[in-house]
Amino acid sequence: MEPAQISQVSALVLTVQIHSGDSDKLTAWLVKMMMRAADYPGFLSAEIIPSISKNDPQWFLVEWFRTNEDLSNWQTSPNRVQLKDELSALFAEGSLTLKEEITDQAGTRGSVATAIITAIKPGKEKEYQEWASRIKVAQSKFPGYRGTYFQPPMDSHVDNWTTLLRFDTPANLDNWFNSKERNELVLEGQQYVKSTGYHALPVASFPGWFPVDKKGIPPSRWKTAMLVLLCLYPLAVLQLKYVRPLLTAFPSEIVTFISNLTNVMIMSWFLMPFAVKQFDKWLYPSETGASANAKGLAIIIALYAMEIALLLVLVH
Repeated sequence: MEPAQISQVSALVLTVQIHSGDSDKLTAWLVKMMMRAADYPGFLSAEIIPSISKNDPQWFLVEWFRTNEDLSNWQTSPNRVQLKDELSALFAEGSLTLKEEITDQAGTRGSVATAIITAIKPGKEKEYQEWASRIKVAQSKFPGYRGTYFQPPMDSHVDNWTTLLRFDTPANLDNWFNSKERNELVLEGQQYVKSTGYHALPVASFPGWFPVDKKGIPPSRWKTAMLVLLCLYPLAVLQLKYVRPLLTAFPSEIVTFISNLTNVMIMSWFLMPFAVKQFDKWLYPSETGASANAKGLAIIIALYAMEIALLLVLVH
């Protein structure tokens, strides 16, 4: 399968808004719908995104398929129609609103994520899916839950199932991982699961300035901090020398705001994109090692020295 083909596929987004009723019933139904879709031809992945508002509870189910034809077949399938009827039966008339759309953009609001790679024992796929449904429902009830991404094996020769679990904070994620409910379910799942791998996806420093690499990993925080300092230091010195004297008629609070606003705009649109491009191989090395880090560090320190020397000449 070519990656380019997958990137062009649209997603079916189901928005469910509860006006009154039990949200636990909705969660269980969303998981059931997601797992049922996984059995259909062309299914690639799905994601449940929970509501973050108590006053306007909206949940989202995003389902990706290999082709638009596969997506359409699932959307109009008798199984899916039956599931939607089951949802309507769970809530009183007028207490539920459903909306569907097809889009090529869909995302999550979670800030802390863990990727879970699960290898299933041969012949235990159905049992695993039933067990996975229950663990997904259980984790959705914990504080800070921000959604679940689910992807079955992309290749018939590979038995790895991928789950991306999101919470709002590391503490709430740990709370779920260390909970009695999860430990009991994990113990039960051993009869279906051959092995499980966990990979924490770290949150990048200055995420708007530094993208993640192809594996979803951001650059090291000490590297991002050093590169930000390299760009911000001369900007701050030059502004202090040449811009602030022009604003002496304004209160210091206004001057500080204008200065910070200008710095952020210049950093975001010009300096940081340029710096990240120039230090791409250092920020995202193809091979880890002390030598690669040391070389980049030496260049950064040398540039620090050049900046200081040049600015001493310019501002004095």
